[in-house]
Amino acid sequence: STQRTWGSTTVTGNELSCLLHDAHFAAKMGGILSVCDGLFERMNKYWEHKRAVAELENEHDRLAEMRQSLVFHVDWAESCGETRKARSLQAELNVIEHDMGVLEQRMKELSPSHWKKMDREASGFREGEAEMVA
Repeated sequence: STQRTWGSTTVTGNELSCLLHDAHFAAKMGGILSVCDGLFERMNKYWEHKRAVAELENEHDRLAEMRQSLVFHVDWAESCGETRKARSLQAELNVIEHDMGVLEQRMKELSPSHWKKMDREASGFREGEAEMVA
């Protein structure tokens, strides 16, 4: 029977085989757990992303409804000759359109194509290099 000694510990061949098997199994499990941890992290990012996009879309829809109403009221005020009221409503309309533009930019930044571009830039790829690496 094979024996190995480490310091004051002596291990027989059968025990050594079991220890090596356990170490191999632990290494595999560590790899699996690492993959699962990465998967959970990606899933959490995915759901956070979906929630953020939904919030932006809801806010954009709310502003679009307000904008539609203001456009109607600006036209109404102008048709009635109430230029002061029309200017006041137009100023509100300009603020809402600006806010909608900001939201649209944020939604564009959260789009999948934007993130793919950011991933490529972060990894040091320029356009066209990704195909050469594969």
